[in-house]
Amino acid sequence: MESCPITTFQTVLEKLRGEAFMNIQVYATEAAGLQKICGMFKDFNMYDQAYLSVLNYDEAQRIRNIDPEIELCVLNRPAPTTMAALHTMKDFGCKVAQPRWTDITPEYCQVSRELGIFSNVYYANLPRDIRRYAEMGIQGILS
Repeated sequence: MESCPITTFQTVLEKLRGEAFMNIQVYATEAAGLQKICGMFKDFNMYDQAYLSVLNYDEAQRIRNIDPEIELCVLNRPAPTTMAALHTMKDFGCKVAQPRWTDITPEYCQVSRELGIFSNVYYANLPRDIRRYAEMGIQGILS
């Protein structure tokens, strides 16, 4: 059986810095793991190249306490990404949202833009769906 090595976070940052804007999903919740992630984010100067996606506002606050300059996207699952959720994100200081495809409407896209929140729909894989979300005004698509 052939082995398949797992790429490290550090290697990803080394290889993709300057090549791609990254949505980095954080699963670590312990202080040591978050410190390490935030430290690498800083060491590689990813502030204009990436944001961290976290599951809830408690995790987001822990990251904010370590490095308030890191851009965050709070997924807050399983709650839907409603207009109220957009306002909560704005109040927390988020500039990126990752709404589910079921939550996308023209009104959602309009409010997101008005609040200065860049919304990436999660997820769209079919060309017809991508066109439909683009017509509604979504700014980004995760596929």
